[in-house]
Amino acid sequence: HSLEFRLHLRHEFLMLGILQVVERLRSSSPEGDGSALGDHLDLFEMMRQEDEQEMRSLSDSGSASPIDFESPSGMAEVLTQRLDNTLALPHLVSLFQHLLMVPTDERHLPLWRLFDLVLQQLTLQSAMGGLAPHGADPQFGQIPLRLDMDDLLARLNTQQDCERLERKLRETERELEGERRRLMELENRLSDLQDGVSLASFSRVSEHSASSSPSDPCHSPTPFCRSSALPPIRPPKNLAPPPPPPSALQLRSFGAIPSSSSAAFSSSLSMKIVPKPKCTLKTLNWKQIPADQIQGTIWENIEDDRLYKQIDMEEICEQFVAGRGTGDEIAAEGLGTMQRSRPLLRQLEQISVVEPRRAQNCTIMLSRLKLSHREIRQIVLAMDERAKLPRDMIEQMLKFVPSKNELQLIREALSQQRKSASSLALADRFLWEMGQIPRYDQRLKCLHTIRSFNECLGVLRPALNGFSVFSLDEIPTVRSSSRPERNLMHFLVELAEQKFPELLRLKRELGAVSEAAKVNRNELEAELHQLQRSIRELAAELNVHERVIDKGTDQMTTADSPNSERTSQQQNRGGGDRFIPVVRAFLETATREMDELRAEHRAMAEKFSECARFFAATDPKKGDPSPDAFFCTFSRCLNTFAECYGAIWAEREELERTKRQTLARTVNSRKGLS
Repeated sequence: HSLEFRLHLRHEFLMLGILQVVERLRSSSPEGDGSALGDHLDLFEMMRQEDEQEMRSLSDSGSASPIDFESPSGMAEVLTQRLDNTLALPHLVSLFQHLLMVPTDERHLPLWRLFDLVLQQLTLQSAMGGLAPHGADPQFGQIPLRLDMDDLLARLNTQQDCERLERKLRETERELEGERRRLMELENRLSDLQDGVSLASFSRVSEHSASSSPSDPCHSPTPFCRSSALPPIRPPKNLAPPPPPPSALQLRSFGAIPSSSSAAFSSSLSMKIVPKPKCTLKTLNWKQIPADQIQGTIWENIEDDRLYKQIDMEEICEQFVAGRGTGDEIAAEGLGTMQRSRPLLRQLEQISVVEPRRAQNCTIMLSRLKLSHREIRQIVLAMDERAKLPRDMIEQMLKFVPSKNELQLIREALSQQRKSASSLALADRFLWEMGQIPRYDQRLKCLHTIRSFNECLGVLRPALNGFSVFSLDEIPTVRSSSRPERNLMHFLVELAEQKFPELLRLKRELGAVSEAAKVNRNELEAELHQLQRSIRELAAELNVHERVIDKGTDQMTTADSPNSERTSQQQNRGGGDRFIPVVRAFLETATREMDELRAEHRAMAEKFSECARFFAATDPKKGDPSPDAFFCTFSRCLNTFAECYGAIWAEREELERTKRQTLARTVNSRKGLS
């Protein structure tokens, strides 16, 4: 029964486009205006006109012309006349002035919508507060008084078109990734042809891959591979990098002194439920904090179980999978291979001396590896610096280390038939090429140890309890596998924007960190010591002058004494010498202030030491770090976080601009056709 509430509700319908719906309903009604639907629509229009007429009568400002609720200038003029000669007029002027400062582009459209929503609810509460306690929108009563503008604008900003473009972009990236994989397959086949491998034999062997297993039933020629599995201490294939710290409940019972409870706690760390990724991820080279240094630090209160639920492991696997190059590297290598102009060798009769079952399994392994013999040789010689060989494939390669007998048979076959290595079958050629690498068996074992070392640590010792804050500088070094221009910091920014929006204000709230990073403790202590030394020198000079004054009377009686020169100086001072009272007064004030400064300096050092211990940055041997090194780490991290956030927004704006240009071209083309 409230006029204000009816106007507000009807305004919401009008903003949602109910007039267009009414017109379509009228045109689609089979009975025209005489139908029941038409009567309801007429009633809606009639009630709207009556309410607006009543509102005009209540808002009558004495003007001859009626109020036009569709005209912004007309309503502004009426509002100005109503508030003329009132105390509210300056506030209206201020409101107009601030509204003029708000940009009118599409990016700031949510801000105008926010003004509209807040003013609507405030109007309803002021107009209906005496009628019903719940007359206004019930959700508005739950809105806190402390408004977070960034959060509100992020919630109001509609991203439907942007999300649609992002979905299309992801689909295009997946299609591009598939094309790149097909390009690599063609590259490998081309390289095999250049090495003299027959496509016919390759196809015949590949047909058996669906029904065959790559496990080798033959005894491996190396003592390292006594069975199909590695030694028992080998970690799982898809082990994740060291997990984040444990929860506070798990750490509270752990003290600095080893005990039975701490031993039980250490053994329980390895039993934590840590989500396992579907693939091997890139490793962040962080510095681990020992478990006995966790208590009392920030890592004691980390609830890792809650954080795991907020992380999309599939997205992490997609962006930071190990064992493959970046998109640019794959494309560049594929282009370089496709540009090879070396002529193909004619298909030759292939030589095979390796046991058939072993050769078949080796060929299946090579088909899954999708690399030519030359590329595998180069990767092994380079110790796989680009991590192109997955760890599980290195384990498979360890099963096919050529034995001395196999190499001798291949050498004799080539010598008897006077053929080159290009005439060997696929598996024989692989064993021959790998056999030419010095100490190939030991080299491959070393490569496997390097690739699996960090993963073995995660299994053989308790889970990571925390990492040093100085490891924050390593976050940008972990590049994305799918998008080389992005790194782990970009992923954390997007995760914070979606799950923890309060972190976006971190740099603004920690603005003092950049100033603290400029403080050099050694220079500060040197300046403090210099100031104390100056005060001591001033006090010593004051003592000299006071002793001269005290001895002045006795020295004046003996003019020929050795102190006659000092006596003459005392006489030359006259009545205008104010050195002693001025310096004494200054020393009293300076001494008191120096005592306060030393106390503040000690308090600052104690608080910094507590801060360093809280963030587990204190070295048991070296002590606390320097303030500039400690705070510079946070400052660099915050700056990198802000730069990545700005880069993400710039990318989104570019996508939005591209979308608008595409829509404009589409509209213009349609107009040209019409």
